[in-house]
Amino acid sequence: MGDQIEIDLVARCGNRLGIIEAKTGIKKAGIDQLDTAGGQHYLGKHIAKILITGGRLSRAYHTLAAAQNIRIIELPGYREGYGLQDREKRALVQSMQHVLTCSPNGR
Repeated sequence: MGDQIEIDLVARCGNRLGIIEAKTGIKKAGIDQLDTAGGQHYLGKHIAKILITGGRLSRAYHTLAAAQNIRIIELPGYREGYGLQDREKRALVQSMQHVLTCSPNGR
């Protein structure tokens, strides 16, 4: 509402924190939300900004996200109501560990 900032998820691995915007569709709004919420005056400069999408994004979205220091995780096999395939679950976990620079056991 109004000037509120909304984010979908927060993830932590060790002392590394990430904010996540999860989208099934492809919209610039997710990038805008992460850019605002992850701004230095809100959460500091050491926050990881992550956009998880249930599809593939165009090069233009990748370029825009990179300019805002936002990491994109694409899950093209996601189908609403069916969840993620095991392969994509593993890829999501590995991507999150990489972005948050933590080991597989969470340290």
